[in-house]
Amino acid sequence: MTKDTGISMDQLESILDHSPTTIIISSLDNRELLYANKAARSRISKKGKDSSLTCYQAFGYDSPCPTCPSGRVGQEESALRELYDPENGHTYQFVGKDIDWAGRPAHIEYISDISKQKLLEQELDHLVNSIPGGIASYEVREGRFVPVYFSDGVMEISGHTREEYNEMAKNDALDVIYEADRDRVMAAAAKALERGRL
Repeated sequence: MTKDTGISMDQLESILDHSPTTIIISSLDNRELLYANKAARSRISKKGKDSSLTCYQAFGYDSPCPTCPSGRVGQEESALRELYDPENGHTYQFVGKDIDWAGRPAHIEYISDISKQKLLEQELDHLVNSIPGGIASYEVREGRFVPVYFSDGVMEISGHTREEYNEMAKNDALDVIYEADRDRVMAAAAKALERGRL
């Protein structure tokens, strides 16, 4: 990991140690915890602080996380996942990739507590879904209206389940419009797009 940067392992560890994000590095062959920055060390379970342990044991688990991408993402890409910890009620976001760590194949993970963000999303979702009617957001791609978001109210108005609506609108949301009205609505939408009102 230091070949391209021209810095020593000690310097790299010092930089990572001062990151506010929790960072751990584990071996690809046996998941041995090779490095934990200061933020990670403060969260490591007490029983493992004085001995060699795996990344999952460090945080109090008996087996690897079922969604761990270690050894499967390579050095050119990264994997993003979220895990909910029922013990403390927090949701964590993990961004990881495979790396070379001091000559050993390893996996690095950047771990962030996104519990407040998730709570805010839930509150916003509740607020949006409590608005009478429906709210929908679309991205216009090559003249097609591709759904980005729609509230529960859209389902109530359309009379479909979310899965049915997703299937019907996946190529173009205008496909769900009653066929006799479709040409008129498409013309109005095209005109609104031209004028910048949509």
